[in-house]
Amino acid sequence: MKIKKNSLQTSKVLTWFRTGSIIIMKTQLSRLIHGALVAFFVIAAGTLKVSAELKEVSLPSKDEINFIALVSGDKDLYGFYRKMNFEPIWIGREPIQQRRLKALKNAINLLDSHGLSLEVIDAVNLWDGTVDLNNPARVQEAEVRFTNLFLSYAEIINTGWLNPKEVSKKIDLSKPNPLQAESILTEFVSSDPEKFLASLAPQTWEYAQLRKELKQLQTDVLNGGWGPQVKATRLSVGDQGSEVIKLRNRLFRMGYLPKSISSIYDLSLAHAVRIFQNVHGLSPTGTATTDTIQAINIEPEMRMQSVIVSLERSRWMNQPKDSNYVVVNIPEYKARYFEGAKVEFETPVVVGKSKENLQTPEFSKNMQFIVVNPIWHVPYSIVTEEIFPSLRNDLAAEQYITFYDNAGIQIDRSELDLTSQFKRASFPYKAKQLPGPTNPLGQVKFMFPNRHSIYLHDSPARSLFGRDYRAYSHGCIRLKRPYEFARLLLNNEGYNFDELVAATAGTDNEIAVYLKKEIPVHITYQTAWAGEDGRIHYRKDIYNRDDLIFAALNLEGDATTQDTDLEVVSVQTSFIQ
Repeated sequence: MKIKKNSLQTSKVLTWFRTGSIIIMKTQLSRLIHGALVAFFVIAAGTLKVSAELKEVSLPSKDEINFIALVSGDKDLYGFYRKMNFEPIWIGREPIQQRRLKALKNAINLLDSHGLSLEVIDAVNLWDGTVDLNNPARVQEAEVRFTNLFLSYAEIINTGWLNPKEVSKKIDLSKPNPLQAESILTEFVSSDPEKFLASLAPQTWEYAQLRKELKQLQTDVLNGGWGPQVKATRLSVGDQGSEVIKLRNRLFRMGYLPKSISSIYDLSLAHAVRIFQNVHGLSPTGTATTDTIQAINIEPEMRMQSVIVSLERSRWMNQPKDSNYVVVNIPEYKARYFEGAKVEFETPVVVGKSKENLQTPEFSKNMQFIVVNPIWHVPYSIVTEEIFPSLRNDLAAEQYITFYDNAGIQIDRSELDLTSQFKRASFPYKAKQLPGPTNPLGQVKFMFPNRHSIYLHDSPARSLFGRDYRAYSHGCIRLKRPYEFARLLLNNEGYNFDELVAATAGTDNEIAVYLKKEIPVHITYQTAWAGEDGRIHYRKDIYNRDDLIFAALNLEGDATTQDTDLEVVSVQTSFIQ
């Protein structure tokens, strides 16, 4: 939030005077001496005697009026400084003012530990100079600049620097509401400056672990990385030679096993490889497969990018969560259901393909109902891009799909216009697949209505869940364990999932159960996060969204400031000694 300079409006100034400087006998200030405002402003000092309604008015000084004008464009800032009697909180000889300045500077110097460059905040040359305390105009100008800097820092570190919706149309997230200026400033001046500034960043264990990982990666880069890359395509127990040594050395430098000079792929190395595979979403075989070696050969600079982007994403999500909620992490291919801070259920998932129009988007919506024995209402994109081309080759294809006109009347396939170029709004057909063993939704779907038409559902294609890479859907999220999830949620609603399945077996009837309390569902995209084992887990950037965010963060610069003290000397406030 920025302080805006506004011209001083005489109709407002009388309400801006210091508390106690205006004594009102009978009427509201806004009704006093309505026709005599101009006369007030030509009086340099002293008091003015007016009618019986007004006993005495003490006018603000010219300097006070100037400062009021600086903050008058923002009601929150005006409200705060009015409570502070229009006294500066940053500039002055008082130790607390200097402590606040130093705390702010140190917090800004630590932006890189949050994965942010100093370029994201307008602090250029802010510390280079002095302010003459005998020059009120200069003091006020510096005060406003530092307040602006504090508010900019608070917003960036608390809710992120980027607007996620501007990065990609597939990131349909709204940042938390920015902190309200008057309240945050009021809380700041009554708190320990260092502790308060530190509290503005997300206060989660995961955010702290990501910052630790970033610091370690920065150190690894400065120390030359993790050593020579492994050139072999596959290594397993019993192998030996220079490639095994490279593998062992890189895992040692990453912290997966103790240092050793052995050139043999022994059981201890296999154990380290297995841990690495778990952390990186690979089948934990203990054998260094091609995929495993590719992951081991990724350099710390690339891991830093994942961590930096995950820190920014964490700031986007920095708001209280409901007691019960679902989180789907797209690159992890995993969904979790939380009750409080505890994971009550988790399952592998299949997500959208990497093709732009099939990617699973990021968003948050509330689950409202669960459908047992669902009918598949085939999306327009699938009908026009897949089913119609198939029918043009063979009208008997896609035998499980039934077509209807927009009035809901079933029509024969021979009546379909398969050659015209339709638009979504004018498309004259609807396509459905009734419940059954080949229905792609299986026996249950979990609905959280959204503009992307994305939901969680069962799937008859079970073999895909056994793969490490699981981006195969048209955007919706398939659950490996949908029945266990349905039992858990429906049991909380007083329903028995298995009884509902039995009641609809062999029929075209679907049953919708509306939840008494809606459950927030967060579709996220974290390629780096803190696991329960304390390690940072990594996944591939399957949709290249990390690249987009990292580029938008524009972290190419290396702006830094020296960690010098701020103090008042004599008549001037010196920002750098």
